[in-house]
Amino acid sequence: ISGHVHRLGTHWRTIKRGTFVWMENGCLCDLHPDYMRNANWQQGFTVGYRSKGSMTFRLAQVPILEQRIFYNDELWKA
Repeated sequence: ISGHVHRLGTHWRTIKRGTFVWMENGCLCDLHPDYMRNANWQQGFTVGYRSKGSMTFRLAQVPILEQRIFYNDELWKA
């Protein structure tokens, strides 16, 4: 998982050793900063789940759209 790119993205790659994923985490910042024109940024964050007693895990991106998120079957508003 990486941050600082201010964008949401998920990139998958499958090779002989297995399947790998890279996630760009989005941002929690102002999408219209004074110092930049037409920033192509997305707000959001990533939640990780790990199975207890196992190395198995799952990542879920949660985009923030119009100050709202839909997470865990619930709508959350700012």
